[in-house]
Amino acid sequence: MCCGNVLCARMTGHFIFTTFLFVMEKVNCKLCGEPSDPQKYDSRIGEIMEEQNVCYNCAFWLWQHECDQRDPRRRGRFAVINGSHYVLGDGKGAFQGHYGDSFTVRFNDGRVVVNNDLWHQGEIPEHLRHLFPDNAEFVKRG
Repeated sequence: MCCGNVLCARMTGHFIFTTFLFVMEKVNCKLCGEPSDPQKYDSRIGEIMEEQNVCYNCAFWLWQHECDQRDPRRRGRFAVINGSHYVLGDGKGAFQGHYGDSFTVRFNDGRVVVNNDLWHQGEIPEHLRHLFPDNAEFVKRG
């Protein structure tokens, strides 16, 4: 009886070859064209990769969009500034974003928020910016 390992020498050459091809098969992201392998990620991002046929990077941004729209903890606490995505933390965690530096953010709805727990998720890829319109700006100090 075989141990179940794909590369086990007891298996037939044909089984090893076809299994190896199956495992190595990659799909290209339908949004950006990059190679994608959803089998590597056991998370919501992996689920999005598989459901929508997208790469990790695109799935990450689709997940961010999903969180912004559906997670009540994010309501009013995310900012898109010049194509970059930020989350305003609550300051209660063991660590604070940007080492606890203070930032003043003016939202398009008129709110002005001073926050010392700002987390930067990164620059939003150009092809996904339609999902993340700018909704705020930084207020310069001084």
